[in-house]
Amino acid sequence: QSFFPRLHKKHHYFKRELTYRSIQSCFYMLIPRFIAKNLKFHNNLHPISFAFPSEKIMHHKDLIKSKLFTKHVVDEGLIDFIPGAMSSYAFQNEAEYFHDIQISKFGITTKRSGWDCLRHYEIAANGAIICFKNLHLKPSSCAPHGLVAGVNCISYVDYNDLNTQITELNSNLYNAMLEKSYAWITSKTSEKLAREVLAVTTKS
Repeated sequence: QSFFPRLHKKHHYFKRELTYRSIQSCFYMLIPRFIAKNLKFHNNLHPISFAFPSEKIMHHKDLIKSKLFTKHVVDEGLIDFIPGAMSSYAFQNEAEYFHDIQISKFGITTKRSGWDCLRHYEIAANGAIICFKNLHLKPSSCAPHGLVAGVNCISYVDYNDLNTQITELNSNLYNAMLEKSYAWITSKTSEKLAREVLAVTTKS
C-alpha cells in the first residue's frame, strides 16, 4: 500500500504554497526533507492562488499618475527612503486605498506568512507596477504564478536595487511593463479561477 493518506487519493486539494513540505505532509512528516525534495506532487495536489474581481480592475490608460510610490509600504527597509510612507495600514476604507494605488506608479509588496497575498493583485488591478521584494526566491510552485521580473513586475532586494531599476525605466519601458501587468491581472480574475477549479474537479 502507498504511504499516501487515502483522502489525497480520493479528493482534490488546492494549495497556494506547494513546497517539499506539502509532500512531507502527505507522508505524515515521516520522510526527511532531502527525500521529499526529489518526489513529485501527488496528482490530486493542485496549485491555486488568490484572484481578483474583474469589475474592480482598472486599466492604467484611464489613470493619471501623480506620485512614485503608494503610501502603504510593507517593506520596513524602504520607509525611511519614501516620503510619507507608512508601514501600518494608512486608509479608512477600500476606496481611499485603491485611489492611492491608482495615482502611484509603483506599489511595494513582500512575502509575509506566505508568498501569495491579495496585495499583489490589488496593486496590479489599480494600475501600478508591483515591486516585489525578493521575488527571485519564490519557489515556482508557490503562488503568485506568472509574475516575471523585468516583464510585468520588479523584483528587488533593497532600496538601492529598487531605485536603480526604477531609474532605468523610461516612459516606454514603464508603459510596456504596465501593459504586461494588466495582462497578468486580467488572467487572475475570480471568474477565471472558478472555471479552472471546476475544470479540475469535474474532470472524469
